[in-house]
Amino acid sequence: MLSFLLILSLWAFEEQPEYMSPFYRDYQNFEDPSDIDSEYHSDYLTFLLPFEWQAKWLAQKNVFDSTTGSLSSKRFMTRYRIKLEQDLDEQTQVHLRFFDESDLEREDRHLIFEFQRWNTAGSWGAAIEGETDTYKEENDLGFAILKRWQEDGTIRLFYRMNDFAYNKRNDGTEKYTKEPVATGIVFRRSLNPFEFQELYFRWESKTTWQVPDSNQTFAYERSVLGMQARRQARGLGYWALRLHMENKKEEHTHSSQTQDFQRHLLQVEREWLRWTLGYHMAYRDYDGPISEEKTFFHLPYFTYRLSDRSNHWRLGFDTTAYNEDNSDSKIEHRLNLVYRYEFNPKVETLIFLTFDADRASQLWEGGNMMFRAEF
Repeated sequence: MLSFLLILSLWAFEEQPEYMSPFYRDYQNFEDPSDIDSEYHSDYLTFLLPFEWQAKWLAQKNVFDSTTGSLSSKRFMTRYRIKLEQDLDEQTQVHLRFFDESDLEREDRHLIFEFQRWNTAGSWGAAIEGETDTYKEENDLGFAILKRWQEDGTIRLFYRMNDFAYNKRNDGTEKYTKEPVATGIVFRRSLNPFEFQELYFRWESKTTWQVPDSNQTFAYERSVLGMQARRQARGLGYWALRLHMENKKEEHTHSSQTQDFQRHLLQVEREWLRWTLGYHMAYRDYDGPISEEKTFFHLPYFTYRLSDRSNHWRLGFDTTAYNEDNSDSKIEHRLNLVYRYEFNPKVETLIFLTFDADRASQLWEGGNMMFRAEF
């Protein structure tokens, strides 16, 4: 859904790339890179759903999980997602998906209905999916070709028309001169409830629109490549990886101003016995009319499980090292105390308490709660 509000900066891993839409906040203003600081990246890393939960999400037909964490005195980071899948017959399935991904950079909510039809052998299929809104201008429609990869993987080629009725159904004077379309491919493989592989590419073709009252024209295009995986290591434990590479361009053709973004995220993690060791990197290259800026954030971290019981405490620590153009490098530290409680094998929660390890006078940083349930 794309409501002429400024283009979303997807400075995040994408969980549902085949269903997402470009998002806008204020199309007349370029994005300001100063909105994101080092503390935000530490919050974002801490509040990400665990790799193990992603494996369980892919392995189950009916599941809900969420994470809600404090970013500031006024804002939360929220991630809610639910999926329900039901077989209508041997070849037909209906899927319902809802997800909400909101933080300092995005407010993205979708409720998707999808029908899938497979051939008799179950090797090839087709899907039609859609999203309706009380404002008909924001309705989305998508199609996909599906291919089974062995018994545990699926390849999805998708084509999505965002706001496909906007020019006929909107209440304002804005009009698309080139309507938004997203195409791409998603590969997912659920090996078991603990291991998975995902790879995605999404291309949002150049979209242009005009505001007749001001005689202004705007344009936007974006591409993103990403992957994530969790696999058992030789011996004990698991390796896990997330990667996100994004390019985006915005244009205000009436003023001949452009803004280019490159964003790259990397997270590598090793689970071994009670230890989890990881590294998170965030790179941003911003070139716009306001300024030019390149920023690196490096976040090594670890978590130690204090007990082998299902209900237990964990101790975590991360370091944020970063630098910006024309500035010295800086280092900050954070301490995390986590409690895991398992209601039963299908329901669990994680509660985070976060502390500033550099300033005793401002020790308390906030917290986070994660919850998941299979049904």
